[in-house]
Amino acid sequence: MKTIFKTLASLIFISTSAIAQPETYTLQQSIELALTNNLQLKQTDLQAQSSTVNLKQARANLLPGVSANIGHGSNQGRSIDPFTNAYANKNIDYANYSLNGGITLFSGLILRNQLKQNSYALEASKMDLQQAKENLALDVILAYFQILNNQDQLNQAELQVDVTSKQVERSKLLSKEGVIAPAQLSDLMGQLANDELSVINSRNRFDASRIAMAGLMNVEYNRDFKIEPLSPDALKPADYIGPDKIYSLALQQLAQIRGAALRTESAKKAVHAARGNLYPQITLNSNIFSNYSSAAQTSRMISSEDLPGSDYVELNGNKLPVISTQRSFENRRIAYNSQIRNNYSSSVSIGIRMPLFNASRVRNQISLAKIDLNSTQLTEESTRLQLKQAVDLAWFNITASSNKVEILTRQVASFSQSFRAAEARFNAGAGTVVDYTIAKNNLDQANINLINARYEYLLRSKILDYYEGKLSF
Repeated sequence: MKTIFKTLASLIFISTSAIAQPETYTLQQSIELALTNNLQLKQTDLQAQSSTVNLKQARANLLPGVSANIGHGSNQGRSIDPFTNAYANKNIDYANYSLNGGITLFSGLILRNQLKQNSYALEASKMDLQQAKENLALDVILAYFQILNNQDQLNQAELQVDVTSKQVERSKLLSKEGVIAPAQLSDLMGQLANDELSVINSRNRFDASRIAMAGLMNVEYNRDFKIEPLSPDALKPADYIGPDKIYSLALQQLAQIRGAALRTESAKKAVHAARGNLYPQITLNSNIFSNYSSAAQTSRMISSEDLPGSDYVELNGNKLPVISTQRSFENRRIAYNSQIRNNYSSSVSIGIRMPLFNASRVRNQISLAKIDLNSTQLTEESTRLQLKQAVDLAWFNITASSNKVEILTRQVASFSQSFRAAEARFNAGAGTVVDYTIAKNNLDQANINLINARYEYLLRSKILDYYEGKLSF
């Protein structure tokens, strides 16, 4: 029994350890998980599926409509015999079978234009889905870089604490020996508290960015959630074409622009479909019918006999009786299947419906369709304008980010040299704690600014890749 218990305990420990192991995600894995699990993207996909169903229905509207009707009933008392159309005062069971079909031969091209309208709408929905995927992928990339940025800032903050802690320990020894004033030790301990507070804030931002990433991927957040760092090549500056060329590429490749153009084409077909209601509609209809009645009977002669009747004729003064043939008949109900076969009938007809007056309903529908068309055209034009502004802004931002990285790199080098000199003077007793603290704070802030600037440049570069169509996932 103890052996079994130990075995179970070991299995539970192993499985728990396996679950608790930190899971590390690459950038590609993060994007793929988000595309698979994100709920907003699934909602957009459902909208595209609805457009697919609408297109199927528009195609089906071109096909003939066929319907079958079956009716069984029973009449009591005085009613019309469906077999003879005569009144009868008895119980009659009846049945009707019919098959009806119809097809629209001409309807002012309404059905054709509705088919094209829904076809463009479906393609626009696909572009919306593609745009949602690209936006989600870009959001994941930005969140991924934000985690790396916060992680580097956390590492920098912990490094600051380590450096300040060493100085505090050194100053405590010097203070005991009376080499430095107690105020210098207090200043350093205050600086250490500031550095420790920076660690707390950096860790909080780091955890918040990981939670945001888990939300985009729609996975349960784990405190051991990790991502793989980027290779050094990913942080190197890249050469980009000018904003005008980027804008031209975006017009051709960006799903948002293509979707807006497709919706404009769909709105045009909606106007044509509305105008079709001004024309006559021609339909071809056919019908097959048969019925049954329990009152239906057939008569069969069973005998024939010549018998004298009460009438007579005079011939040469003699009264001669009139001989007439007397026939006997047997009535039988007609079988169900026989009636269905015998009562078969069919018809074919062509109908023309001409709109004469409908309270201006069609005219108003056309006007509303034109308004929708103007709205989609304005939306398309606005989308192009917003894209041009976004591309220009992205170009200015990446140019500024590149210059910022270059300047901050030089600043870090300069402040590093100043800090080393201030630290050497402070350790030698020639410098004050104020000079040391100022030099250290300048270097720490420059390092943080450089980290932010590098990731800002990386983010800006991915936005330009998005506009150029280079954002692969």
